[in-house]
Amino acid sequence: MREIVLLAILTIVSHVAVAEGLTCDALKDRLDAKLQAKGVQVYTLEIMPVDASLSSPKPASGVSDSAKIPKGKVVGTCAGGTRKLIYTRGN
Repeated sequence: MREIVLLAILTIVSHVAVAEGLTCDALKDRLDAKLQAKGVQVYTLEIMPVDASLSSPKPASGVSDSAKIPKGKVVGTCAGGTRKLIYTRGN
């Protein structure tokens, strides 16, 4: 039983270490290859800071900032969890 628990812990730790060691560009390239292999042709993958919101914020000065904030789905994180990769269908 101890061996199974130890093996599970080592497996989890190794996966976390590999995931955190992945650069943002490497993650983007990996996801890009998977999307192309599935036949997806029109999409964008964008790397942004984790604290950037996906929804349009209410502008304080009346000027819309929504052009800078993409609408999409977070499909991964990189750089030790400080950046996120956002997938948007279409242009």
